[in-house]
Amino acid sequence: MDEFCMVICGDWVCSLNGEWKLEICNKLFSRVVPISEGMTLGAFKSAISKEFGTNGVNTSLSYAAPDKDMFTTKEKTPQVLVTSEVGLLYYLSAFRENRGLNLFEKFEEMEEDLQSFDT
Repeated sequence: MDEFCMVICGDWVCSLNGEWKLEICNKLFSRVVPISEGMTLGAFKSAISKEFGTNGVNTSLSYAAPDKDMFTTKEKTPQVLVTSEVGLLYYLSAFRENRGLNLFEKFEEMEEDLQSFDT
């Protein structure tokens, strides 16, 4: 069964005191992307690229740790990068427990191009 998740375009920034904050891209915003059991990381990234219109652009996927209270570092806990099939399965498992667990997408090669991106 297909499910859908929110993918927010932005970049994680660590402040001087070590807290992580997401700076949302004010050009690409966020999109709803289908995700399903058994979907490969490549297929999922392809669906994201299709939705954002960024085919061929190198990306990185991440999400905030779903239960920051379990860590003593809270806002200082870095984001979780999704870099493998196992990482995607773990995210999907956490997403099913918490439907508000959004994914964050950084388009590596587009930072300069986004200056002129017009939606």
